[in-house]
This record gives sequence, structure tokens and C-alpha cells, in this order.
Amino acid sequence: MKTKILIVDDYNIFRQGLKLLLEKHENFKVVGEALNANDLFEILKQTRPDIIVMDLMLPQKSVVAISKKLNREYPNIPLLIITVNAIEYTILQCVINGARGLIWKNNTPEELILAIETIVAGERYFEIPESAMVSQVIQHAQLVLPEVHQFIEVSDRELEVLKLIADGHSYKEIGQILHISPRTVESHKNNILSKLKLNTTADLIKYAIKHQLIEIE
Repeated sequence: MKTKILIVDDYNIFRQGLKLLLEKHENFKVVGEALNANDLFEILKQTRPDIIVMDLMLPQKSVVAISKKLNREYPNIPLLIITVNAIEYTILQCVINGARGLIWKNNTPEELILAIETIVAGERYFEIPESAMVSQVIQHAQLVLPEVHQFIEVSDRELEVLKLIADGHSYKEIGQILHISPRTVESHKNNILSKLKLNTTADLIKYAIKHQLIEIE
């Protein structure tokens, strides 16, 4: 049985070229092409691909929001991200929200085929970006963070800040939303890191999701 693939990319030439490339492989069949999130979810109402191959940058709706919705509504359909840009926080959020792979657009067809086959087989396939933050999350995607055994009291304001950080907002944006300064936002984040004995924002978000301090919608 052929592997059913759904391609999501807003550039027609790239999308159609990718379809031609993949369908040269005897075990692949492209069952849908989407320009954006609306197209994607309309197609998913009608067909169930074995994998979604999606560009990191799409119009109208962020890939982070799309990956969250896919993980919530279609958790059994793996997502492979293709990109030309190492957009650190966007990649991080996609990984946290269930993306099973990442590959650069300038890679070889053989590498893309290997990535698809690996992910469909139930494994992960990540070309590690140079970013230390993203590399850490990808390399330790299955790692259980050290438990904090003592009771941790996190304030309501700290939880608000944590949720907004997890949603991908900058310190400046969070400050505008909560009517506080970016420096205060950073202070709240550092307080949480200290309480939980964690080192990085990546660790913080993973811990918060794992221990249900926040809920990713």
C-alpha cells in the first residue's frame, strides 16, 4: 500500500514540483495539496493522509497554531516541517506541539524520502539546526525533565506570563498584553525558572506542559 502524503505550501511551483518528485517514488501517493490552513483542514475532512509535509511559513495562520490544532484533532497523522529559515521559536513550538520531523528545503530528494519513510515508520527525523535552544528540544524530545519534588507555588501572574511565552509571544508583546514592562516579564520568567530549578525557556515550556501548569490549546 502506498504512503498517502498531503503537501501544504503556499508557493504553487514548489508544491507542484514536490508532488511530481514524490510521485516518482513507487510507494508514495500525494492525496492532497493545500495553500493554507483553511485548505488543509478542509482536505482533512475528506481524506486521511499517512503524513503531512508542511512549509514552516504560511499565510493567514501561523504554523504554530496549525501544529497545535493538528496535534489536538489529528494526533495520529505525523507532521514533517520543511523550511529554508531556522526560525528558532517557531520551530521550537512546532516540536513541542507534535511535529515529528524537520528538513531543510535545500536538501536532496533522497533525504526528503528518507525523512518521510522514517516518520511514517513511527520514528522522528530531525536535521538539527544550529540553534542551541531548538537542538536541545529536538535531541531530548523524549527526555523526562528532572522532577521537582517539593511543592512549587507559582503565582497567577507568573502562570499568565508562562502561557504567553508558550504561545510564542515576545517579552514586549507580553508586556503590552499584561500592561507591564518587558523587564518585569523577564523577571517573572526568571522567577519561575528559579522555582522549578530549570535553566532554559525550552525546559520551562516542556515542564509546564508535562505538569499541566499550562494548557496548550
